[in-house]
Amino acid sequence: MNRKILGMFVCMLLITIPVLPVAGNESNSGFIWDIQTVDYTGDVGQYTSIALDSDDNPHISYYDNLNEDLKYAHYDGTWHKETVDSTGSVGQYTSIALDSDDNPHISYYDSSNRDLKYATVARPELEIGNITGGFGVSSTVENVGPIEADNVVWEIKYDGMFVFSPPGGVVKGGPVDIPSMTDVPISAKAIGFGGFVLPLNIIVSADAYNANPVNKTVPAKLLLFFVLI
Repeated sequence: MNRKILGMFVCMLLITIPVLPVAGNESNSGFIWDIQTVDYTGDVGQYTSIALDSDDNPHISYYDNLNEDLKYAHYDGTWHKETVDSTGSVGQYTSIALDSDDNPHISYYDSSNRDLKYATVARPELEIGNITGGFGVSSTVENVGPIEADNVVWEIKYDGMFVFSPPGGVVKGGPVDIPSMTDVPISAKAIGFGGFVLPLNIIVSADAYNANPVNKTVPAKLLLFFVLI
């Protein structure tokens, strides 16, 4: 048998070998689908919209037809579900998007009032108040957001070469919870020299469990115990 005839025989044999399917939730594409029930309470799941966060976890907005509510679910190893809006008949035609911090933003239809509505997650928002001098540095950590900031920690740093106290030029405080529209006074004393020839900056920062970190920097002068800003 010459090589040409042998090659034709091998090709015919390969074409006629059947491909065995893989067990599981198969499709014509050959994918195996991981199918999960996210919510099974009543009649739910119409008008869905989905977005993936920075960890590729799904966030889904959808309509609860039984209760006529807007619902939201997200996955982080476990599915978490909540009702976003239950005032009247709301939640049809949902659309969801995530911002750079993975917070959900949902647009949807209010059938009772024939209105377009928008919902997002309420979060605290930290700000650093005015930084003042004297016998040390004083400032405030303010929560200007609509809900309480949890486990807030703060830091005042004397950023210069000749700061002898506190160690490393840093004073830390917290954690403390700060209610909405409330501020907490903070202060830090120091001993040293700076800001006259070599630069000295005062850096005030704060962070919280459920809020983004913030910081503020001002130039200053330190003469022994006294701070000029």
